[in-house]
Amino acid sequence: MRLLLPLLVACSPEPEPAGGSPTVPTGTEDPGPDPLALDLPQGTFLVGLAVAPVAGLVVPFQFDLETRETDAGPIFTRFDVRAVGTADALSEILTSVADVPVSADGFTAEIPEFTLPAAYSITASDVVVQPTLVAETASPAGFCGEVTGSLVTFDLDLAGSTFGAIPWDERAAGAPGSCDAGPIQEIPRIATCPAVTAGVNTDFPSGGQLRSFEVVVPADYDPLLEWPLIAVFHGFGGTSGGMLDGTGLRPYADSLGAILVVPQGEDDAGSPLFDAFGPPESNLDLVLFDDLLTCASASFSIDPDRIHVTGMSNGGLMTGYLAATRSNVIASAAPMSGGIGTPVIDSGYAMPALVVWGGATDVAFQQDFDVLANQMIDLFLDDGQFVVACDHGLGHTLDPSFWQWVLPFLLDHPRDLSAEPYAAGLPPSFPAYCAIR
Repeated sequence: MRLLLPLLVACSPEPEPAGGSPTVPTGTEDPGPDPLALDLPQGTFLVGLAVAPVAGLVVPFQFDLETRETDAGPIFTRFDVRAVGTADALSEILTSVADVPVSADGFTAEIPEFTLPAAYSITASDVVVQPTLVAETASPAGFCGEVTGSLVTFDLDLAGSTFGAIPWDERAAGAPGSCDAGPIQEIPRIATCPAVTAGVNTDFPSGGQLRSFEVVVPADYDPLLEWPLIAVFHGFGGTSGGMLDGTGLRPYADSLGAILVVPQGEDDAGSPLFDAFGPPESNLDLVLFDDLLTCASASFSIDPDRIHVTGMSNGGLMTGYLAATRSNVIASAAPMSGGIGTPVIDSGYAMPALVVWGGATDVAFQQDFDVLANQMIDLFLDDGQFVVACDHGLGHTLDPSFWQWVLPFLLDHPRDLSAEPYAAGLPPSFPAYCAIR
């Protein structure tokens, strides 16, 4: 989209007759006013699409617009869409739309379905999108409004999404994402904790929402001792109860002596999920994690050196997100069919990580978790972390037997380790497909 579009070139007039004025050749229409004279968007813009199902995620695009006055009013005669990657990398034209009526009061552009290429997608896989943009205002300074349509790949409704645009030359400010976009505001953490109890907790006030989660406490819990806490995140469309009982997780609270905290993702058009991509300042699921640690520690005796995270699929992505943003409090992490889709915040702690995935067939919603897992491993290794990689080759699957070695890995790696317990090799409970990297 950064390829600047040439200006429309008016037809050259025939030579001026002596003593006369220029004539328009017979059969040639007057091209009308110079399109740049229109007080409407013209040229190249940076556009941010704020995706409502993934709160806070703004996907950048470049629009090349050509505007001309017609008898019926102004229209975009050209409307080319490109994806924007890192270091201002641009895709080829993804899709185009033409003859879109536009005025200072905005426009409606039904964008033909297109594929956001893997190289420009935060999931490192192609994503099919079919958006309709309804701008509330439009001028050379930019435009903004609402987005409807769908993320076709994930069968997610885009209702509630927004977009904003600024001239390409002003892109240092970043893609705005909405009409009222401004500096990202930090969401306050919880000030007064309600009691957190064993079992299902509902109406937990976090980030201005009422959230729910389930807590499983060991039968022999003693408040005079400090206990490890493991936060476990379910997959896309899943539930906290399904994660506990559908995968055989619940009994491990007793057998391993750990408090399990299993949050429930927010529902989006019938599909609960966690935001594994949004900015930390405004990520409601990161706020929930912070609030859960604060309030669980107020209600139970939690060892601050033994806080661990794991999860599967969307929950694996959320685990990777927390590993990248909360290494200041998390002791170890075990993302299963996950990845990292956010910049790493360096806390100075090299967090041990167990990366579990299903190999080349680990694909869900057309997203390649094999690629995501290997990218994550490389990132962890580059940061000097101890990494165990387990490619089970079963595709996008969480087998209940995995808990037998995933959870012990976490508990064997508290923050106050004096030496790596697996330095001489993995314990015999680990399957043959696991290896120290």
